[in-house]
Amino acid sequence: MPRRAAPSSRLWTKSGLDAGKLDLRAVISNGPALSQKLVATALTNPDFYAQRQKCVDTMRGRYEKVVEVFGKHPEYAEFFEPYPYNSGYFMCVHFAKLEADAVRRHLLQKYGAGCIAIGRENLRVAFSSLSVDQVEPLFETIYKACQDLAK
Repeated sequence: MPRRAAPSSRLWTKSGLDAGKLDLRAVISNGPALSQKLVATALTNPDFYAQRQKCVDTMRGRYEKVVEVFGKHPEYAEFFEPYPYNSGYFMCVHFAKLEADAVRRHLLQKYGAGCIAIGRENLRVAFSSLSVDQVEPLFETIYKACQDLAK
């Protein structure tokens, strides 16, 4: 009985098995080479650590602004409260009285702000593309949308 080749060593072409004797494994075995080269080049760039610190400072600034906003606006707790968070990218808020998807749709339709509803009571708010001075207006807009829906 002839011995069968392991699946990873089969020969493939555009039209299927064996026609051009192109070893699939050889074609994809160097897949990470480009990304590894890019990372290695980036890490040896003399500006890398300064650029990285600038990104860290931006994220820290957004995070601290969100903390400040919720500290300044206890009235937001009437409609939503933040879950614990630790980043400058996104966070989730919990709604006790309103449905998250209704808030999400209203935010998008009336205010042009997009968020993601997670379940019935949670809204994921991403602020990764906002500058620090845009964070407070975002949460003010969420609060206005809640007030609109509560009427």
